[in-house]
Amino acid sequence: MQEIKLDKDFQFLLPVLDEETFAGMEADLLESGVRDALVLWENILIDGYNRYTIAKKHGLEFKTVSLEFGSREEVKMWIIKNQVRRRNLTQLQLSYFRGLHYNSEKQLRGGDRVSQEKAKAQSEPLLGSTANRLAGEYNVSRNTIKRDANLATALVKLGEVSPDAKWSILNGETKITKGKLKELASGTDEYIAEVATNIDNGTFTTKSTGISGDSDLSELLSLEQMFSRISNMFRTEVENLKKNYSSAELKSALRQHINALEEMYSSM
Repeated sequence: MQEIKLDKDFQFLLPVLDEETFAGMEADLLESGVRDALVLWENILIDGYNRYTIAKKHGLEFKTVSLEFGSREEVKMWIIKNQVRRRNLTQLQLSYFRGLHYNSEKQLRGGDRVSQEKAKAQSEPLLGSTANRLAGEYNVSRNTIKRDANLATALVKLGEVSPDAKWSILNGETKITKGKLKELASGTDEYIAEVATNIDNGTFTTKSTGISGDSDLSELLSLEQMFSRISNMFRTEVENLKKNYSSAELKSALRQHINALEEMYSSM
């Protein structure tokens, strides 16, 4: 039987399933078998960790397929793209993987430079073109890619202390704003460790950490009420505009407005 190796760096990129989801996958595999092949690179597992765990536990047969890559960073980018292709990711998870993609490409390209001086001279145009290209690939703005990179940096730092804390945020179990995540990206090791500990022991939302708290909830409620009033006013104005503009003109204007709102949302 082919020896399969596990790699913590690659596994670090993959979502951690909650107990209910894992149990559902386990029941499905026990009933139908492991239908999808596990993906390997040089006998290292790069996709299918949960299926592999269940198959080994119950002695289930499975198939494998091997892919070729030039480096570990290329493998990481494949894993990231493979995750993004999945349609059931949340917006936060999509931001995380887009940011990982950008940071991985930055690291891959930077690894070929012979000196820090040369890297510094070349970095700005290189990173700018990378951000623009990924913005086109993911159909978002260049600034969104840069913000996603900061978000990914914060979550990677948190995950190095506690993978469970990182995925608690990404799975929506722990609520945190993107603005507060930026603080983690530049935070000290002690601060990051404190946040990870608070998430792991369940005190993150009640203990004052500078990241989240009860005041955020009351502010959110007032903001929801304010935006609800704005939405009602906007809906009324649109009804009035129907008298003077065609449906196509209104749809075009609304689409521009929606795009602007999405850009504002991504910047928060």
